[in-house]
Amino acid sequence: MPEYLHDFGSLLEPVLAKISLELSIEQVSSLSRHYELLQRWNGRVNLTSIRAPQEIVERHFGEALYLAKVIGEAKNLVDVGSGAGFPGLPFAVARPDVRVTLVESIGKKATFLREVSRPLPNVSVYHGRVEDLQDSFEWLTMRAVAVRGVFPHLLRISKKLALLVSRGEVAGLEDERIVCEGTVGVPWGEQRVIWIGRASHRA
Repeated sequence: MPEYLHDFGSLLEPVLAKISLELSIEQVSSLSRHYELLQRWNGRVNLTSIRAPQEIVERHFGEALYLAKVIGEAKNLVDVGSGAGFPGLPFAVARPDVRVTLVESIGKKATFLREVSRPLPNVSVYHGRVEDLQDSFEWLTMRAVAVRGVFPHLLRISKKLALLVSRGEVAGLEDERIVCEGTVGVPWGEQRVIWIGRASHRA
């Protein structure tokens, strides 16, 4: 077994303990498969700039799994700009009761997402831009990168947003079309939060 796979199990255990989340052996296996494929593909597709195993597990997997706890009852969720599958794929593993759609405009990344999600019946991949997506969803999540520029498209497909951002990015999310319902600190460090918002009457 490659060393990085052994590391994944040992690094995931304290992450799950910190957020008080219990997963089955099958769920942990699914996350391990995602991690393995991420390591294999990252060199040629550049899925993530983070290379340190502990940071990958905490920042990518941990934040996504914590989001699965923060969002309560839900039927479906769309992850915009999913890239390497975060937060959508770990969310889908932790919450098999929720239909998750991964939106990715870059072909190679969409191919990666399809490969990782093949065993997950509650996941589908949309290769295209969010501007062209016609479906509607209960929740929308993304890592907020220049998110304000696409607010109209986000609010068109979902009225509830859960964005993974740094504390420094929160002020930039202020918009008359959005009502902020609060921020939830991520358990690792003090700079990352889950920003929860919903569409205002001006959306």
